[in-house]
Amino acid sequence: MPENWKFVSVAGPDAPDILPKDEAGKLEFAWINIPDAPIKFSYTVNIPADTVGTQHLRSKVKYRRSSGELIEPVLPDPPVFKKCKGDFDEDYDVDGGDLVEFVKDEKGVKLKRFAEEFGRVDCH
Repeated sequence: MPENWKFVSVAGPDAPDILPKDEAGKLEFAWINIPDAPIKFSYTVNIPADTVGTQHLRSKVKYRRSSGELIEPVLPDPPVFKKCKGDFDEDYDVDGGDLVEFVKDEKGVKLKRFAEEFGRVDCH
């Protein structure tokens, strides 16, 4: 995980039994009773407010069969997360609240960029 990002929580139908410890740059999840494939869960991390630019995570799954340990990438590898520059109130979307803040002070964000992001709910 990029520097200063912090694990917050996990959710979903196949949430892991064992959650990450506070280790810099690394998240490890594990199951005591392994769910049927495909395994689906999501996790939330806090991203520092001063984070800019594209950030990358490497995702791998490690599992064991009778032949020993196997490691496979989780696709897409790597997943890419982009912070929305128009998310002024840092609630992971670009909405009317952000528009109010934009009108008060555009904080270097151009109107065209703000308009392109308006309505996004997946800001990370």
